[in-house]
Amino acid sequence: MPQEAGGGSAAPPGALLMQAMNGYLVSQAIYVAAKLGIADLLADGPKSCEALARAAGADERSLRRLLRALVSLGLFTVDEREQFRLTTLSSCLLSGVQGSVRASVLSAGEEMYRAWGDLLYSVRTGKPAFDHVFGLACYEYLKHNADSAQSFDASMDETAAPFDAVVAACDLSGVETVIDVGGGHGAFLAAMLKANPDLRAILFDAPHVVADAPALLAAAGVAGRCAIRAGDFFRSVPGGADACILVRTLLNWDEEHALTILRNCHRALPSDGKLIVVEPVLPPSGVSGADAFNDLHLLVMNGGGMATEAGLRALFAAAGFDLTRIMQTASRLCAVEGRPVMAPQRNPEYSAPVAPRTDTPARQGYG
Repeated sequence: MPQEAGGGSAAPPGALLMQAMNGYLVSQAIYVAAKLGIADLLADGPKSCEALARAAGADERSLRRLLRALVSLGLFTVDEREQFRLTTLSSCLLSGVQGSVRASVLSAGEEMYRAWGDLLYSVRTGKPAFDHVFGLACYEYLKHNADSAQSFDASMDETAAPFDAVVAACDLSGVETVIDVGGGHGAFLAAMLKANPDLRAILFDAPHVVADAPALLAAAGVAGRCAIRAGDFFRSVPGGADACILVRTLLNWDEEHALTILRNCHRALPSDGKLIVVEPVLPPSGVSGADAFNDLHLLVMNGGGMATEAGLRALFAAAGFDLTRIMQTASRLCAVEGRPVMAPQRNPEYSAPVAPRTDTPARQGYG
């Protein structure tokens, strides 16, 4: 058990529990510093609280109290002249630099924070708290809130790299063209195309998502080998590829919606095609704390969840795929491969394409 500062006796269990309980105080303090752009204001050198408050449009006395709390966490330092400076931690809140997590902090501190405030609803009903709080499913909400969508998309880009280990684990033998279903801005496809010079690709996602893809693909030098298609993967998936790839996509949806996506991939693939699903795979027991909370987060946000190997095998089979291989990579992601073996099972419950979700279907889970 942790010791108190100064070498005193161990903290009582109640104090340790309250320390964990008060974690939201820390997360919101970091969020506010990110929202006000404090790190960017300190990028060119130390500043007084007065100067920071004036530049950030904040109340000086209140900002000083915030900074004092963040100094205690090591996010900033302050000298005898009350000049505040960046630290290694707060440097991660700078905009537009390698290793920044500012966009992720902004997303976590706004809609995600409010959704988690209604975790009780998700646990009682099995439905996403996000929908209950905001009246729309998460991705539908983002379509109507440009600022939130920008932060969310930027946070996805922040956490996207590096994909090198995953790309190396994917068996593309005999594959000429891949389609990344739900591929976002194309970060994964860019890494795959750079590693496979003869490969061609199709990036497929919602219109408002792929709108920003050309710049990323051009910057990676692969735009000439990647076509961009906009659409709804609950309706259909474009043909013309030998392999369908889904990167951290299925886990965002309940079983019904995940199965619909896979069945649409099955219809789009040739009989000798390949399916590659890239996402974490939970062990049958001994789930880590990080995975347990990520799994809970998926429930709160979308009603989805992380799957076990057994759950993925059942899901693949229901969609008409044989799960042939699971490759653990150097990252936390696995490359799960499958082959079409038959027409998808005709379960009447899932026979028709699923429309974009605006209600709150119960999560059935596939783990």
